[in-house]
Amino acid sequence: MRDELGIFIGGIGGQGAILAGNIIGRIVVEYRGLYATMEAAYTSQTMGGPS
Repeated sequence: MRDELGIFIGGIGGQGAILAGNIIGRIVVEYRGLYATMEAAYTSQTMGGPS
């Protein structure tokens, strides 16, 4: 019983880790895109370049 429970929890843990990794990866990609856009807008304003 204990071994089966451990395998069951381990299976959920593995899928949970994969799901969490996908979510975190998506957040990181969106955050990087947002940061790059903000950085470009800020740089063009500061340098007086075309907006």
